[in-house]
Amino acid sequence: MAMEIEEAAQCESVECSHEPYSILKPKPKACAFDPAILCFANDLSDNKYVVLDPSKSIQTKYGMISFKNLIGQPYGAKYPYCSHNSRGKFLMMHLTPELWTNNLNHRTQILYSTDIAMIVFELDLVSGSQVIETGTGSGSLSHSIARAIAPKGHLFTHDYSADRVKAAKEDFERHGLAAIVTCSQRNVLNDGFEPSCRERKVDALFLDLPEPWVAIKHAVEVLKEDGGRLACFCPCIEQVQRTCNEMRSNKFQHIEVREFVLRPFTLASDTVGSYEEDLSAKSSYRQSYLKKKSYKYTHTGYLIFSSYFGT
Repeated sequence: MAMEIEEAAQCESVECSHEPYSILKPKPKACAFDPAILCFANDLSDNKYVVLDPSKSIQTKYGMISFKNLIGQPYGAKYPYCSHNSRGKFLMMHLTPELWTNNLNHRTQILYSTDIAMIVFELDLVSGSQVIETGTGSGSLSHSIARAIAPKGHLFTHDYSADRVKAAKEDFERHGLAAIVTCSQRNVLNDGFEPSCRERKVDALFLDLPEPWVAIKHAVEVLKEDGGRLACFCPCIEQVQRTCNEMRSNKFQHIEVREFVLRPFTLASDTVGSYEEDLSAKSSYRQSYLKKKSYKYTHTGYLIFSSYFGT
């Protein structure tokens, strides 16, 4: 539960730890230039990713927030806005992979938590796993993989766009993931995987490519032959069919295709009236029922999972 901190807008700065920021090791207090999530609603539906530059502030529809007032203050606490006509308080939270997914700057289409959770589970990722990801994009999946394999594992992630690679490297560095994530520019469809990856062999491989079936022949060069796991993301069913056919041709086993569509419900209630059998008296009571909740994400794509045991 968030702590209520009753203090003026111009709060006194508290000395904070000089440890480097890491999304994997939450700090008790915020330091200058640390990332943070500012939440403006109790249900966490309205939030924003920021970097706490003491010289800057942001204006929200609820009021102004000066970052210098947050330096040295604990995460997980509520703080007042600086402007006099502000409403309520905002919550400052430490960054997590899930919050990053919901607040990142979209350089590409991204995977969301429902698909990410199943990918991490089906790839059997644990601390120490060696993983390759093709299609870094905005780094949504990368952050969750990094948390799953830390601190002894390593993620090798590739993207063909130099601009996306540069931006992703900056994100990994800022979030304390540079030690376990290697991001590089590479067109896997044309060039295959790097020689270092082919030599070391990895536990798991994830493909998010426009033509994933082309990369299957390269996948057998980097996956361990004792059950190395492969996952592919395909938006269209035609991609699924071609990829599965190529997997069979390359001796992949236990091929499964899944689609995950989240359908949230909420609990509602209405007043219901009832009469006695002779209609002499009327009574009423509250009845609860499930109501489908409006949700902006429906079909995202298909996930293919399989294992490789060599030829």
